[in-house]
Order: sequence, then C-alpha cells, then structure tokens
Amino acid sequence: MISVAKKQDAGVLGLLRRSVTLYTTCCVLLIFAGCSSKWTITGHLNDARSGHTATRLHDGTVLVTGGLTETTVLASTERYSPATGKWTRMAPMNVPRARHTATLLSDGTVLVTGGYEHIKDFYPINSTERYNPTTNTWTLSKSMHRKRGFHLAVLVSGNRVVVIGSGPNVSVDDQRSVEMYDVDADSWTEKASSKLGHTRGTASLQPDGSIIVAGGAEMSPGLISLIVYAERYSPANDAWSDISLLNEAPYAHTATVLNDGTILLVGGRNTGQTYKAAIRYQPQLDNGSNFQSNLWPLTSDMLDARSNQQETLLANGTVIVTGGFYGCVDLGPHEGCDGSLSRVEVYTPSTGGTVSGSWTKQDDMYSERGDHTATVISLSLNDCRLLIAGGFAWHVNVGQRTLNDAMLFPVPCLRPLGLSTFHF
Repeated sequence: MISVAKKQDAGVLGLLRRSVTLYTTCCVLLIFAGCSSKWTITGHLNDARSGHTATRLHDGTVLVTGGLTETTVLASTERYSPATGKWTRMAPMNVPRARHTATLLSDGTVLVTGGYEHIKDFYPINSTERYNPTTNTWTLSKSMHRKRGFHLAVLVSGNRVVVIGSGPNVSVDDQRSVEMYDVDADSWTEKASSKLGHTRGTASLQPDGSIIVAGGAEMSPGLISLIVYAERYSPANDAWSDISLLNEAPYAHTATVLNDGTILLVGGRNTGQTYKAAIRYQPQLDNGSNFQSNLWPLTSDMLDARSNQQETLLANGTVIVTGGFYGCVDLGPHEGCDGSLSRVEVYTPSTGGTVSGSWTKQDDMYSERGDHTATVISLSLNDCRLLIAGGFAWHVNVGQRTLNDAMLFPVPCLRPLGLSTFHF
C-alpha cells in the first residue's frame, strides 16, 4: 500500500505538484528553444500508473497493462504507436492487477499472470489472461496453482513460461514455489521449489536454457531475510543447483544478460542503504558446486545509488540505467526512501574477458521517477529510442505523484527491431 511517511501540509504538497508540472513544461519549452537535452516528450498515458508492465509487440507497438495509482489498481491497458507518437486505449483486462508479469509469446499474444488486485489489502491473485493484439481482446487462461505478485516470469523453449516465487502476504513455501505454463495446452504444472525465496529478485535466462535467480528477500510475519545468494534452475531437468554467493544482498535491483554471457546486476537496497555497486556473474567460472564465492565479482560502481530503476541492454552491447529511488533504508515500496531520481547513465563493458567497465552520465530525464518502464522501439530502420512510460515520483515529507508522461531517448540501433505497422 502506498502511503506518505508523515502527515503532509496541503500547501507544500500543492507546491510540489505545481513545481513538477512547471519543470516538465519548462523542459518542453526548452526543446523548442534549442535545449541540448536528447530527451523528447511523446504524449501522455491515458492513465497515470506505476508498477505496470510494458511489452513491445511484433508490430512494433508497445502494450502497457495495469499498474496502480495512489488510490486504486488498474485494469486498463493502452498501446503506444511509434509511427504516430500517440497512446490509445485498448480493451481492459478482465482483472485489475499491479506488480504482475507480462510475457510476449511466440504467436504474438501476451500472457499476463498474477499481481495484486486491491490496493487496500494487497494480497496477490492467481488469475492469468492472454491478450490478442490483432483482435484487441483479453481471454482468461487457466489460473496458476499459487497466488503470486512481485514474482518472476521467463519464456523458455517448448513454448512454455516459468514463473518463480511471490511477494509479501503469502507463505514462505509460496515464495519459493515454481510452476510452468504450457501455452499450447493452457495448463499449469507445479515444479521443484527454489532453495530460497527471491521476492523482488531477478531472473536471467542463460544460453543453455537455465535460469539464474539472484537476490531479493524471503518474508514471513515479523521477519525479512535478505538473500545474498543466486541459484540456477534447469527447466529441462526440473532441478535447482549452483547456489552462489553474491557480493551484495540486493533487493529491488535489476539484472541484464550482456552479449558476452555475463550478467550485470546493479543497484537495489537493503535495510540500511541503497546500493550504487554493480556486480557481474561469470558463467565460465561456474564449476557446478554450491557456495562458490568467485562468480559475482564487483565491477565499476554506478555514478548514483538507486533501487527500483530500469536497466536495458542496447544493441551495441552497452546498458542504460534510468531513474529509481535514492536514500532507501528499508524495504517498503517508497516510504523507506528519500526520493526519486531523474538521473541516467550508461555502462560500457570492457572486452577481453575481464569484468571491468565504465559508467557515463547521460542527460537527465525531464522528471524524476522509479517503478517506471523502459522499452526500446524503432522509429525507422536506423532510428531507435528508449521509451520511458509512467512511474512514481516521491519526495519524503513532501509528497508523492503517480505519473502519466512518456518520453524518448535516442539509443543505438545496429540491427533492425521491426517497424511499427499499427497506426492509431
């Protein structure tokens, strides 16, 4: 549940909202005055939202689903057309949901699973549904065996989706549980549980088809255990193995598989600090034994400590990190943080088999945010952009605001992504 840490003065909160609006407006004016910022505004979502999903469809458009505001959980969906720069409402989901997953399937449909349906009790649900972009329709699918929110979902071979874990307000067994969806049969099968819970952890698909799950937390009444381990799941063998020691105990971090097969894990927080550290998983050092301590060495620190950010692999092998929350000292949604960030930076990995790399500051976004989405799109064959949509702006002791703005940032486009053929 989203709340403000202390009782707010209405005048101060109003001033904050006006200042955020003024800041965005000034940036728009600066664009026309020749501002050097590479960011451009690209319309507004029909609904302000955070904790939502954004999925790039086969036709190049972007589907945004669900999420939450300060007062409600959303069932609404919308699509962004790169060809027109417009957001258009689509058919709503059958069930409101936030902190859910959305997975693009091979046939172009989107599978949405779990999430939280009500903002007051914030208990997860087990319902799933599929979106057909051609007909703009949602169809309920078979429900999962377990209720899940803040969980992980990975598309694996055989037209199947693996979902892992769950979030607060479920048992530890549920937080460790795993099940697999057979798309063709529309059926769920329970699988071997992970050794540890990984609420707000990360899942990274490996070239061999296995999944590396890292960090997060395991939660029970009155106790939160931060996870300083990663473990590997094999869908083919339905087995967990290779528990390895991280250099951090991150929560609400992000992870990306780089072109060399390493995993870049950045940011996050624990009960005492927000991390600026970045670590890289080295698969070539994994000998299959448990509790190896050399698989996740530190690489260069980010320029800014952050959690709840977005981390996106770009076509030239670099990684762009946008926004997030700073000054976080506990594991609450936003209340444990001092505020949100507009800062952007890019990681360039070194070559030659080392884990070193460098971070370069980029132009700030027009307004600060965390819990947003970041999706690479194509405006033309040689013009790719990072689409930032929605999110949550937060300032401790001042106020909070769910966002409906969207913006674009130019990124490398070394290989065609497919152009948008859907015009709204």
